[in-house]
Amino acid sequence: MSRGGIENYKLAYIIGGLLLLTVCPLLFPQIGEQQYSYVQGLCFLAFAWMALIPQMQKCKRAMVVRSMDVVVGVCLLALLVHIFWIQPVSLSVWRWVDTVGLLAFYVFVRQSSSKDIRVLVACVMVGGWLQCFYAGMQGAGLLPSLHNAFPMTGSFLNPAPLAGYLAVLVCMLGAVLFLDGRLQGRIRKLVWGSLLLFFLLVLLLNSRAALFATIVIMAVIGYSRLKLKRKKLYAGILIVGLGLSLYGLYQVREVSANGRLFIWKNTCEMIKDHPLVGVGIDRFKAEFPAYQAQYHSQLTEELEKYYDGNTFLVFNESLRALAETGCLLPLLALLPLGTVWRYKDVSTETRMAAGGLGCLLVFGFFSYPFSILTLKVLAVLFLGIIGRESRVVCSWNVSNSLQSVVGGTAVVCVAFSFYGLTVVSKISSYAHTDEK
Repeated sequence: MSRGGIENYKLAYIIGGLLLLTVCPLLFPQIGEQQYSYVQGLCFLAFAWMALIPQMQKCKRAMVVRSMDVVVGVCLLALLVHIFWIQPVSLSVWRWVDTVGLLAFYVFVRQSSSKDIRVLVACVMVGGWLQCFYAGMQGAGLLPSLHNAFPMTGSFLNPAPLAGYLAVLVCMLGAVLFLDGRLQGRIRKLVWGSLLLFFLLVLLLNSRAALFATIVIMAVIGYSRLKLKRKKLYAGILIVGLGLSLYGLYQVREVSANGRLFIWKNTCEMIKDHPLVGVGIDRFKAEFPAYQAQYHSQLTEELEKYYDGNTFLVFNESLRALAETGCLLPLLALLPLGTVWRYKDVSTETRMAAGGLGCLLVFGFFSYPFSILTLKVLAVLFLGIIGRESRVVCSWNVSNSLQSVVGGTAVVCVAFSFYGLTVVSKISSYAHTDEK
């Protein structure tokens, strides 16, 4: 395949693959929520590994390994050591499907050209417009507002993941508008219009976590534009303002907020009992009921029992990481953040990625973005974009044997995905037959 043919194939593949990932719920409206998460994971696995084939064919020259790649590799290695030796657990096949697909996607993004990155970012924005349209149809009553009708990013009945996706887009566009002066003319107007549209939907969806994440990142962006003499004064104002915003959002739905506070309290007890290595990856759901039952046995007020409902979500990704892996492993996850704030003169795409990643991290303190595949894909996309401008560590030539390994792995992943989709379809058909 010629270089021009590879580029055209890649662009078409990026657009088709990511838009399929975004609108996939509309293509499978009849299957259940759990079955759809399997469909989405399998589609993404096949997409990510197939995307690497033309990428490897193009890389006849040496591939550059940067500091972000080393950090991501160290984090993955530490995670594998934790899973198999430190706190052995048996992960479901679907967890491995997501992980292997995300790993391939990171390599693909890291080795993509600037043109490909712009197309990827454009696909993410188009996905936001499509979701705004679908959410608007739900809000108008023209489409059912059911979680299993749009489980990838939620719905008006469960708005947090959908609002989180749109909040990420608001912060991405805000970073470009206020930190980058290279946008002009119609493109700048389009960016402004998209930002206002996404922010309006975040408000209408009434997701406190998404709204607070948007407020925090946009405040940080505004603060970074201030002159040095004013920064100390405005730093105090900013902290007080964010504290008041958080308290105001707490008052909006106090019962729900108190429920999360009780969940966090029980999770802290779990962390206290397993401070170094945690209870094991994906073991929170199995271990939490025991701590919840012990806490309930000590309660005297029925109101507190009402607050602390049954759950398998922590609504705080940092506490979940501490509970499942202990205090040592999450420190490695902070290493990639060191590359985000190191740059002063960066590309537009890197500014957008930094804004979006910051929004996801703040959102993760009050919700569960890393339990949603689409938001995990966004996080990996941002890490890959930022990693393209991190410090060069070394370079190495891509051998023909490595290209063959990638091609063979892609074939295996695609075959597994087709087999998995067939199994999920049968499960869904059996479920519908039983319902009838």
